[in-house]
Amino acid sequence: MKRIYPFFAFLFISYFSFGQYENFDLSKYKLPDIKRHKLDFIFNSQGQFSHDYIVHDNEYLRDTTDERNNQFNGKLNLLYSYYKNTNRMQSSAFFSFSTGYRKNEQKGRAENDYMNKYGETDMSGSYQLNYFLNDENWFIRGVPNATFSYLNISNGDNERKLLFTSESFLLGIGKGRVEQVQDFRHAILILQDLDKRGLTKKELSEDEIIELASLISRLKNERFFDSRIKMETDLEQIDSLLNAINVIDIDDIKYFTSLNDMWRYGDLYVRESGNKIGLSIEPGYSFRNRDLNNDYSEEDMIEEDFTVEYDLRFSSYNPISIKWQADYFVGLNHFYTNELQDVYNGPTQKNYLSSVYLSGNFGYFPNTRTYLSLNSHVIMQNQSYSEDKKIDKDKYELKCLLFFNAYYYISDRLRLNGSFSTQNNFAGLFNSKWGHARTNQYNYNLTLNYAIF
Repeated sequence: MKRIYPFFAFLFISYFSFGQYENFDLSKYKLPDIKRHKLDFIFNSQGQFSHDYIVHDNEYLRDTTDERNNQFNGKLNLLYSYYKNTNRMQSSAFFSFSTGYRKNEQKGRAENDYMNKYGETDMSGSYQLNYFLNDENWFIRGVPNATFSYLNISNGDNERKLLFTSESFLLGIGKGRVEQVQDFRHAILILQDLDKRGLTKKELSEDEIIELASLISRLKNERFFDSRIKMETDLEQIDSLLNAINVIDIDDIKYFTSLNDMWRYGDLYVRESGNKIGLSIEPGYSFRNRDLNNDYSEEDMIEEDFTVEYDLRFSSYNPISIKWQADYFVGLNHFYTNELQDVYNGPTQKNYLSSVYLSGNFGYFPNTRTYLSLNSHVIMQNQSYSEDKKIDKDKYELKCLLFFNAYYYISDRLRLNGSFSTQNNFAGLFNSKWGHARTNQYNYNLTLNYAIF
């Protein structure tokens, strides 16, 4: 019995000494003025498997369709991203260039079974600006987007080339602000690891941790040419601050090992905090050119669309603790398409897609190298192809999506990402005249990501 008391006493002391920073609220951290640049090289492997079961039950047709589709692709991607934060402005940008290979096959109806092979090249870019008008966080928003895609599709003796471009500009207004708070988490992880190794002599106050997090944010903001020298300089400044606030008890090799490890791996995931609501309108233009070449004919088909998207959304980002994140989004969306040129040179038409959606995301960060997330989306939408009515009571559809993602950092620059998702679509709801349909779709995705800087 005498041996049990010291054991429980040790567990009690270990739990509270290691957990003393667990209750700090990440949402209290305000990111200082920063600019961050990032360049990633990404290899991606992806697959999609779907099963369609459609029941036609109307006066013109009574039949069922049972069809399976499989898709596999691999892609190389170069991605540049940029983020800037000031008191009055938050902006971000990205540019992506990718090239890849894709294989599609369909089975179920013998006369329509096929297998296609694709070679594709894609470029896309976007810049997002939120400008805050006052201290109550009312903001105006601008987002220009541009996309270019080229595909070369081979199917036996047939060859098709597809060129696609789209441009749009989003304008919006809203209220609220979302802050990146991963640097506050980084500071806490450094202190937790030092405390776990028995290298600290006191618990820091919230203000002292914010001071450490602010230094971390500034150090990450600095540009560099030699990453080795940059890391040495960063560690020296972190060590200087920790000693200045008199938190280090033992200054030995274990201390520097801990500091080095936490500095490299403690900031690998973005954490966000805050709420915002926004209303936006996004006019756009898209152009598609399809070039079909085979032994029997040559066709050059062009399609042009003018689009307008309206969106009202509330977003909430909630860092529950150091290890848990819970976010949710709810909104209304309306997408209007006006065909400027039909692909077969036929009459053009207008269509409307209206939807209400709810999304949720749970993130779990068990350690510095691993991140797990579970995302769910529920969308109720209605599509109308009639110019006389924007809502068609025969075209309601419910989409339910579930995503599981897992990230693991092999090193501080090399990341492995795996995901699996399932999607269930239910079309023809509410006693549709034409019948109903159910689609089950499963996807996997494997990505190897190397951060160049």
